Parts: sequence; C-alpha cells; structure tokens
Amino acid sequence: MSKAYPSAIKREVLALIIERGISYREAAILTGASYSTVRRWVREAEVRAVVKKDKYIVRQLESRLESAVKEREILKRAVIIFAKELGIRWSSN
Repeated sequence: MSKAYPSAIKREVLALIIERGISYREAAILTGASYSTVRRWVREAEVRAVVKKDKYIVRQLESRLESAVKEREILKRAVIIFAKELGIRWSSN
C-alpha cells in the first residue's frame, strides 16, 4: 500500500523539479517522498499538461471549423445571389 502524501509535498516536489531543475532523487530526499512516487507525480503532471494543451488545441480547431462553416454558408448564398443577378440558373446541391 502506498503512503499518502499531503498535496503540499506534491506541489513542492514538482516545483523543485520543474522550476529549480533538481533530480527526482534529490527531490525525493529533500521532501521525504519515495523516488518512485516522485517519478509518478512528475509523469502525471506531464500527462495533465499534454491533455490541457490538447484540449486547448481542440477548442481552437472547433472554433476555426465553426467559422469556416459559417463563411462557407455565406459564400454559397452570395454565389446564388450573383448567379440570379446574371441570370444564371444555379443548383445548390
């Protein structure tokens, strides 16, 4: 069974590794957490960062797609209007 650590220890470990660049082993020694726990925390933090970035990218792409769809509909209507003005019969399939 793994030992439960306060979230403050976890934050401290991540800060030591990410901000100060110390090794996992040094962070484990300084905070009293085990080496494997420190590795797991860092791995989980990295996964969360990737997921957060991926969600941001997906939101951006969804927004761009929505804009492109709206622009396409506007352009379709404009083509129909111009075609009518020129007397061209337009089929909007």
